[in-house]
Amino acid sequence: MNKDHHWKEPVHSLKKNFVTDQIFWENEVQANQLVLHSLVACLIVLGFFWVFALSGVFDIDRSLISMFFLPASVSLVIPAVVCNLVKGSKRWVKYVMMAAVIIAAAFIDRVMTFNVPLLIIIPVVLSCRYYSGAFTVLTAMATSVAFFVSSWIGALRVIGSPDMNFVAESSSEYLKNIMLQSFLPKWMLFLVVAGVCFEIARCGRNMVLNQDKITKFNTRVETELELANKIQSQALPPLGTLSEETNQRVELAARMIPAKEVGGDFYDFIELDENHLALMIADVADKGIAAALYMMMAKSVLENRLMTTPSPAQVLEKVNAQLFDKKLKGMFVTVWLGILDMRNGELVMASAGHEYPALKRNGSDSFELLRDKHGFVLGGLKSVKYTESKITLNEGDILFVYTDGVPEANNISQEQFGTDRMLRSLDSHCSGTMNDMILKVKEDVDVFADEAPQFDDTTMLAVKILKHGEVPEAKQQPDGAVLTHKHGEIPEAEQQTVIAKLTLKPELPEIERAQQWLLPLEAHENLSDKQCKKIAICVDEILNNIIQYSGAQTIELEFTPGPKDISVVIRDDGKPFNPLELDAPDTSIPLKQRKAGGLGVMITRKFMSRTDYSYENGRNIFAASLIREE
Repeated sequence: MNKDHHWKEPVHSLKKNFVTDQIFWENEVQANQLVLHSLVACLIVLGFFWVFALSGVFDIDRSLISMFFLPASVSLVIPAVVCNLVKGSKRWVKYVMMAAVIIAAAFIDRVMTFNVPLLIIIPVVLSCRYYSGAFTVLTAMATSVAFFVSSWIGALRVIGSPDMNFVAESSSEYLKNIMLQSFLPKWMLFLVVAGVCFEIARCGRNMVLNQDKITKFNTRVETELELANKIQSQALPPLGTLSEETNQRVELAARMIPAKEVGGDFYDFIELDENHLALMIADVADKGIAAALYMMMAKSVLENRLMTTPSPAQVLEKVNAQLFDKKLKGMFVTVWLGILDMRNGELVMASAGHEYPALKRNGSDSFELLRDKHGFVLGGLKSVKYTESKITLNEGDILFVYTDGVPEANNISQEQFGTDRMLRSLDSHCSGTMNDMILKVKEDVDVFADEAPQFDDTTMLAVKILKHGEVPEAKQQPDGAVLTHKHGEIPEAEQQTVIAKLTLKPELPEIERAQQWLLPLEAHENLSDKQCKKIAICVDEILNNIIQYSGAQTIELEFTPGPKDISVVIRDDGKPFNPLELDAPDTSIPLKQRKAGGLGVMITRKFMSRTDYSYENGRNIFAASLIREE
């Protein structure tokens, strides 16, 4: 478990609560401002009422006017001033202002008992703006008490008033009737309005909470999509990984522009050895996250199969079977795969339903479509045979492969860019570098599309042959098929000093820890990406076998760099077993009919320059070395 987990999770929860509280806090400040404006409006209404009453418009004793006007005004002015001074940013402000509204309305109701039947609902209506059901209930309760008192006092004041519509023979009967005919109807109306306000406050709060959840979800999705975009971009090979010898023979450029945050297109190029370069471009039949995940899986399967299978057609056949077995309905991928022999320019290629490449011969003025033989898309049918095509690329020839996002780009009139425009664009821009050519083609596509949205991923790969020829003899490495493997220790003259050692538990997650441990060591030794992959695959296969089958309690991994090679030694205390004595599996028969075991060791022996095994002092010792690239 990650040690940081114990403190990251609470901080994450605290951050989420902080964001939610902040939203309600800002809403409360806005509600305080609304009530402040309501207080000012009430003061203005009171001022007009006072003027009209003094001028005789209302039939009210003038002595009573000052009885409620001054206290009501003071109860409104003081909270309004306080709220304005603190800008509504204090928690207690809402209670002070709501109490002021209730008191002011109660004063008015005491004087005009029969003339202001709707005054009782003002405080509770304002309270629902705070989106708090509890605060609305509290306001309703305080309002009920205040108006009961004001109605009782007001009833005593209006004995004998012409507004009365009944005759009472005693004070007790009078108070009883006035409370029943004045206070009770208003209070019942008030309960209805209070119930509606409570529901408005509750729904408002839920609306804010739901909106907050949606905002957080969208933010998280955007963040994850940005991260997925970065991961996907990093999964595509940078051009700088090609060796110096390859860069002297070919000029290579590639670009992938997803239609959404992540896409289903990908390209790849792999130096299979000093003289062979694999070129690949693919397009998953979907867009977005699902296509990106399928793309990563298909890319990984294709890369792994390329390392063990030298034929493009066989690679596509085996990968198609693997993808079909995943049983992902509606998901398939088109692939163009070629292996270029840089010694003589021979290109062997196979296509799984992909677009035709474009080829420009040296000395020719234009690109032409290379109508190679097509097979069915990968993952569509269980058993598919693919046919290879061969051409020879001479010095100065340019090969351009792409996905359908280039010719099928639409403009606002729903007209497609088309292959003819693509070929003309290539003709116009092929005199510069391959990278410039790709960028210019993308510019032409964008100009054509204008303001029309990009509905499909756009991926392009271009290779120009610079020269043919063998790698200088001093730079050649031994054939990687099955070089040497023997029993016993490495000869003393070849032994080197161990610079790093890692102890592992016999658990599968430890394989990932071993891979992460190796990364900085490999980087420090300036190993190529190809060599790092070979070492990683070797370690993965051997550790996996030890953990699952040996019964070991401890495993030790050693990394030893030497002037001529890199050695990796794996020791375990499991039962004695020599993996080098396993027969190599027959890869020509279907996987389901093949005898289990041996494939991982075969791959390790193929990738590494030497593999050794011995059993000493109760421990299995597996050593593998890889000759450095010069």
